[in-house]
Amino acid sequence: MKSVRGKVLLVAVVCALCAALVAAAVPARSGAAGPNGSASAFAVRTVGLLIENKYAAAWRTLHPSHQRAIGGRAKYVRCESSAPITETAISIEGVGVRDKMASIAGLGRIRAKAVTLKVAFADAADPAGVPVTLTVHVLLVKGAWRWVLPNSSYAGYARGGCG
Repeated sequence: MKSVRGKVLLVAVVCALCAALVAAAVPARSGAAGPNGSASAFAVRTVGLLIENKYAAAWRTLHPSHQRAIGGRAKYVRCESSAPITETAISIEGVGVRDKMASIAGLGRIRAKAVTLKVAFADAADPAGVPVTLTVHVLLVKGAWRWVLPNSSYAGYARGGCG
């Protein structure tokens, strides 16, 4: 189960950096909803895509400056697919949203929504699953929710490698 927690932490950091959006970003207000729905719903969908290794779909809502740092969708999908998440989430639930300042690689310090999620991973020994609580960050950019890479992943991509 150690690998589940490690991968969940990676996903948490991926979205935790969802706070990092450019100066043109519109700070989200509590309960505000963009075209993609609430901050919580967006975080649930994004973490679900990442846990399911659906990187091409997750790419669509990655912050544009982080997309540029990576160098393209094909590279991102190839890099992330080289270390896929092998655990299965049986549920992902948003349990809280609050405003927070976050430091995001390539973008600096920015106001974001901190979304707390409860994820349950399948486990043969426990039918209810292994629960993991994590907090991810999202914010509105030009009216749409966006997520960002973890600082360490951003640095790897910015150097021309994988995250």
